[in-house]
This record gives sequence, structure tokens and C-alpha cells, in this order.
Amino acid sequence: MPRRVDHAVRRDGIIDAARSIIMERGIDRTTVRLIAQRAGFTTGALVHYFGGKSELIRQALERFGHEVRGEMRRIGERHRGRDGLRLLLQAALPIEADARGRWQVWMEMWEGAERSAILRNEVNSRYAEWIGRVTAFIEQSIEDGELPAATDARLEAERLVALVDGLGIQHLMDLGSGAPERMTEQLEVTLERLYDDHR
Repeated sequence: MPRRVDHAVRRDGIIDAARSIIMERGIDRTTVRLIAQRAGFTTGALVHYFGGKSELIRQALERFGHEVRGEMRRIGERHRGRDGLRLLLQAALPIEADARGRWQVWMEMWEGAERSAILRNEVNSRYAEWIGRVTAFIEQSIEDGELPAATDARLEAERLVALVDGLGIQHLMDLGSGAPERMTEQLEVTLERLYDDHR
């Protein structure tokens, strides 16, 4: 009797292989052949399941997004307001090894967004979600009296996201202001100014 094939498990294995190669080599240097070798399948099998490299890469990037969303969701379930905002922004900084790997992929997505509609849509979608999560914590701070009602939550969220972007880029470029302890200090000072200036 022929062995039953679990196609969902196969797809997940291929996506995991793509994810690991993207982390090691970057998006542009990730090929269908390398993914197939890592996953233990033929290139034909990858084409069968995903249609081609673009869709496979898209789903691998979505796997990155799923990991980040899970971490952000856990913070939102356990914390709110200023405390939740600080933890959320800290989690986004490229301090831990996994976060640094995600940042490298994220920067490649920025670069690739100029020439790929798939990547452009992915970047826009993630930014909208990311800014929305930061905005939600600031709105909680307003509700809890940590910030005044007149605070523009969306504007402050965009400023904080811009700060995290800048710190992350400086870290990956190996500039002094991007050292882990310096990034944490910059974030803490910015949050203190935001909350103290509104008292």
C-alpha cells in the first residue's frame, strides 16, 4: 500500500527551508534549487506546491510575519499603555539574534519593494499593522491618563516607528549608536520625553 503523503507537512517543511536560507543568504541569493536541496525535494515539487519562487518567498516572508505577530500579541495580552509600548518597541529592536535576522530580511524587503509589487504590498501591509499596534498602546495610555486626551496617538506612533527604523538600520550598519545598550538607552529617553512632556 503506498504511503500517504501529508501535503501540509511538506509545504511547511519547504517554507521552513526557504526561511532558513533567506536568513543565511538574503532574498536575492535564495534560489529554488537551494531551497529544494535544504528541504529534501526536487525543484519540480516546489513548483508543484508554490508555482514558483515568488510565491514561495512570499509565504516564507509571511512566516516571519507570523512569528513577529505572535510575540506582539503576547505583549498586548499581558501589558497595556506605557509598559506595553516600551516592551513592544524593545522587542522590535535587533538586539537578539532572531531579531537581527528578521531585520536583515526586512531591509532586503525595503530594497526589493522598488522592483517587486509582491514585496511592496508586503512592506506596506506590515507597516500598517506595526504602526497600528504602536498606536493602540498609545491610545491605552490616553485612556489610562498616562497621556492627555489631546495627544495625537497616530503621530506619536509614527515618530516611534521612525526611531526604531533608524536604530535598526544603524545597528545593521555597525554604527556606534546602533549598539544594543545604546539602542535601549535611546528608546528609554524618547519614551521618557513623550510621557514627561505631556504631564
